[in-house]
Amino acid sequence: MEKFVLLLRAVNVGGRNIIKMQQLKTVFAKAGFLDVKTYIQSGNIVFESKEANISRVKEQVSNLLKEHFNYELPIILIPFSYYKNILDLLPQTYLTIETPRKIYISFLTESPKKDQIETLYTYNNDNENFEVKEAIVFIWCVKDGTKLNFSNAFIERILKVSATTRNLNTVKKLTTY
Repeated sequence: MEKFVLLLRAVNVGGRNIIKMQQLKTVFAKAGFLDVKTYIQSGNIVFESKEANISRVKEQVSNLLKEHFNYELPIILIPFSYYKNILDLLPQTYLTIETPRKIYISFLTESPKKDQIETLYTYNNDNENFEVKEAIVFIWCVKDGTKLNFSNAFIERILKVSATTRNLNTVKKLTTY
Protein backbone atom coordinates (compact mmCIF):
# COMPACT_ATOMS: atom_id res chain seq x y z
CA MET A 1 0.00 0.00 0.00
CA GLU A 2 1.38 3.40 -1.02
CA LYS A 3 0.14 6.71 0.33
CA PHE A 4 0.01 9.80 -1.92
CA VAL A 5 -0.71 13.52 -1.73
CA LEU A 6 -2.59 14.90 -4.72
CA LEU A 7 -2.58 18.67 -5.29
CA LEU A 8 -4.96 20.01 -7.90
CA ARG A 9 -4.43 23.33 -9.62
CA ALA A 10 -7.12 26.02 -9.86
CA VAL A 11 -9.93 24.02 -8.24
CA ASN A 12 -12.96 25.88 -6.90
CA VAL A 13 -11.36 29.24 -7.68
CA GLY A 14 -13.44 32.04 -9.15
CA GLY A 15 -16.36 29.73 -9.90
CA ARG A 16 -14.31 27.56 -12.27
CA ASN A 17 -13.21 23.93 -12.05
CA ILE A 18 -15.82 23.22 -9.40
CA ILE A 19 -15.19 19.91 -7.68
CA LYS A 20 -17.02 19.07 -4.47
CA MET A 21 -14.55 17.34 -2.18
CA GLN A 22 -17.15 14.89 -0.85
CA GLN A 23 -17.98 13.86 -4.41
CA LEU A 24 -14.27 13.52 -5.17
CA LYS A 25 -13.80 11.26 -2.16
CA THR A 26 -16.67 9.06 -3.36
CA VAL A 27 -15.23 8.78 -6.89
CA PHE A 28 -11.79 7.90 -5.52
CA ALA A 29 -13.22 5.28 -3.15
CA LYS A 30 -15.25 3.66 -5.96
CA ALA A 31 -12.06 3.54 -8.06
CA GLY A 32 -10.38 1.48 -5.33
CA PHE A 33 -8.37 4.13 -3.51
CA LEU A 34 -8.41 3.81 0.27
CA ASP A 35 -8.47 6.15 3.26
CA VAL A 36 -9.28 9.13 1.02
CA LYS A 37 -9.09 12.45 2.89
CA THR A 38 -9.49 15.99 1.62
CA TYR A 39 -8.53 19.28 3.19
CA ILE A 40 -10.46 22.46 2.49
CA GLN A 41 -12.07 23.00 -0.91
CA SER A 42 -9.00 23.79 -3.00
CA GLY A 43 -8.00 20.34 -4.22
CA ASN A 44 -5.86 18.79 -1.47
CA ILE A 45 -6.28 15.02 -1.30
CA VAL A 46 -4.42 12.33 0.61
CA PHE A 47 -5.17 8.70 -0.24
CA GLU A 48 -3.73 5.20 -0.33
CA SER A 49 -3.37 3.00 -3.37
CA LYS A 50 -2.63 -0.69 -3.85
CA GLU A 51 -0.63 0.44 -6.89
CA ALA A 52 2.79 1.81 -5.87
CA ASN A 53 3.90 2.92 -9.35
CA ILE A 54 3.41 6.69 -9.29
CA SER A 55 3.09 6.98 -13.09
CA ARG A 56 0.23 4.48 -13.16
CA VAL A 57 -1.51 6.12 -10.21
CA LYS A 58 -1.11 9.54 -11.82
CA GLU A 59 -2.63 8.26 -15.05
CA GLN A 60 -5.52 6.64 -13.19
CA VAL A 61 -6.19 9.82 -11.19
CA SER A 62 -5.98 12.01 -14.30
CA ASN A 63 -8.47 9.77 -16.08
CA LEU A 64 -10.87 9.84 -13.11
CA LEU A 65 -10.70 13.64 -12.92
CA LYS A 66 -11.32 14.01 -16.63
CA GLU A 67 -14.16 11.48 -16.74
CA HIS A 68 -16.05 12.57 -13.63
CA PHE A 69 -15.24 16.27 -13.36
CA ASN A 70 -14.04 17.32 -16.82
CA TYR A 71 -10.79 18.41 -15.13
CA GLU A 72 -7.81 18.35 -17.49
CA LEU A 73 -5.21 20.57 -15.82
CA PRO A 74 -1.84 19.16 -14.74
CA ILE A 75 -1.87 17.43 -11.38
CA ILE A 76 0.83 17.15 -8.77
CA LEU A 77 1.06 13.69 -7.23
CA ILE A 78 3.65 13.15 -4.51
CA PRO A 79 4.42 10.03 -2.49
CA PHE A 80 3.48 10.81 1.11
CA SER A 81 6.84 9.45 2.28
CA TYR A 82 8.48 12.34 0.40
CA TYR A 83 5.79 14.95 1.07
CA LYS A 84 5.93 14.58 4.86
CA ASN A 85 9.59 15.70 4.76
CA ILE A 86 9.12 18.72 2.48
CA LEU A 87 9.20 21.11 5.40
CA ASP A 88 12.73 19.89 6.13
CA LEU A 89 13.71 21.59 2.85
CA LEU A 90 12.19 24.92 3.93
CA PRO A 91 14.97 27.51 4.27
CA GLN A 92 15.35 28.07 8.00
CA THR A 93 15.86 31.79 7.44
CA TYR A 94 12.21 31.97 6.35
CA LEU A 95 11.21 31.09 9.90
CA THR A 96 13.50 33.58 11.64
CA ILE A 97 12.73 36.78 9.70
CA GLU A 98 11.25 39.32 12.09
CA THR A 99 9.16 41.31 9.59
CA PRO A 100 5.69 39.75 9.22
CA ARG A 101 5.85 37.45 6.20
CA LYS A 102 3.68 34.89 4.51
CA ILE A 103 5.24 31.64 3.41
CA TYR A 104 4.02 29.75 0.35
CA ILE A 105 5.18 26.58 -1.35
CA SER A 106 4.76 26.04 -5.09
CA PHE A 107 4.79 22.45 -6.26
CA LEU A 108 6.03 22.03 -9.83
CA THR A 109 5.22 19.32 -12.36
CA GLU A 110 8.97 18.93 -12.95
CA SER A 111 12.26 20.45 -11.85
CA PRO A 112 12.97 23.70 -13.70
CA LYS A 113 16.09 24.33 -15.75
CA LYS A 114 19.03 26.10 -14.13
CA ASP A 115 18.74 29.25 -16.28
CA GLN A 116 15.07 29.59 -15.38
CA ILE A 117 15.88 29.26 -11.69
CA GLU A 118 18.54 31.95 -12.07
CA THR A 119 15.95 34.21 -13.74
CA LEU A 120 13.55 33.65 -10.83
CA TYR A 121 16.27 34.58 -8.35
CA THR A 122 16.70 37.98 -10.05
CA TYR A 123 13.29 38.86 -8.55
CA ASN A 124 14.45 38.29 -4.96
CA ASN A 125 14.23 41.52 -2.96
CA ASP A 126 13.29 42.86 0.48
CA ASN A 127 9.60 42.16 -0.13
CA GLU A 128 9.72 38.65 -1.59
CA ASN A 129 12.18 35.79 -1.84
CA PHE A 130 12.18 32.61 -3.90
CA GLU A 131 14.17 29.47 -3.18
CA VAL A 132 14.01 26.47 -5.53
CA LYS A 133 14.73 22.97 -4.26
CA GLU A 134 14.10 20.14 -6.70
CA ALA A 135 10.53 20.61 -8.05
CA ILE A 136 9.50 22.92 -5.21
CA VAL A 137 9.65 26.68 -4.84
CA PHE A 138 9.62 28.16 -1.35
CA ILE A 139 8.38 31.75 -1.23
CA TRP A 140 8.20 34.30 1.52
CA CYS A 141 6.66 37.69 0.98
CA VAL A 142 5.57 40.67 3.00
CA LYS A 143 1.96 40.79 4.03
CA ASP A 144 1.54 44.54 4.20
CA GLY A 145 -0.18 45.14 0.88
CA THR A 146 3.06 45.80 -1.03
CA LYS A 147 2.77 45.05 -4.78
CA LEU A 148 4.53 41.75 -5.39
CA ASN A 149 5.63 39.75 -8.41
CA PHE A 150 4.61 36.48 -6.77
CA SER A 151 1.62 34.55 -8.02
CA ASN A 152 1.19 31.02 -9.28
CA ALA A 153 1.06 32.38 -12.85
CA PHE A 154 4.33 34.27 -12.24
CA ILE A 155 6.06 31.07 -11.08
CA GLU A 156 4.80 29.18 -14.14
CA ARG A 157 5.79 31.95 -16.55
CA ILE A 158 9.33 32.33 -15.21
CA LEU A 159 10.10 28.64 -14.64
CA LYS A 160 8.16 27.39 -17.70
CA VAL A 161 6.50 24.53 -15.83
CA SER A 162 3.02 24.01 -14.40
CA ALA A 163 2.65 24.67 -10.69
CA THR A 164 0.18 24.78 -7.86
CA THR A 165 0.79 26.80 -4.71
CA ARG A 166 -0.22 26.26 -1.10
CA ASN A 167 0.35 28.33 2.01
CA LEU A 168 2.54 26.96 4.77
CA ASN A 169 -0.42 26.06 7.02
CA THR A 170 -2.01 23.88 4.33
CA VAL A 171 1.28 22.09 3.65
CA LYS A 172 1.73 21.47 7.38
CA LYS A 173 -1.83 20.20 7.78
CA LEU A 174 -1.48 17.66 4.97
CA THR A 175 1.60 16.16 6.66
CA THR A 176 -0.67 15.09 9.56
CA TYR A 177 -2.99 12.96 7.38
